[in-house]
Amino acid sequence: MIAEPVVLIDRDGVVYVFDSLDEAEVNLDLDDVLDNEYQAFDSRGLALVIEQAPGMPFSAAIRPDELVPTHAEDLRAALVSALERTGADLGDLASQPLPRVLEVALLHRRRHSLP
Repeated sequence: MIAEPVVLIDRDGVVYVFDSLDEAEVNLDLDDVLDNEYQAFDSRGLALVIEQAPGMPFSAAIRPDELVPTHAEDLRAALVSALERTGADLGDLASQPLPRVLEVALLHRRRHSLP
């Protein structure tokens, strides 16, 4: 089961936070998907696979790549890094757990984009 929100990180370290799995799938560029441009995680740090949707030549699909989340720290670090690049005053965010960092990323994303 994929826990929302869904987070994508591109090769340049740009972070995309989507409220839902459907929103993430709809907003993906299939060429980027086929070029393995993104890493994807659910809100717990579960690694996700992004691929061409079966039977839908112009659509992407996201599915779990593991049974147990093993990338929570990787996701937390990527979110903190992206938030730091915005120049926002983050206080002690770097020491906060993933759920808090994700909450801040969602709030920030609604006001700005994450670099």
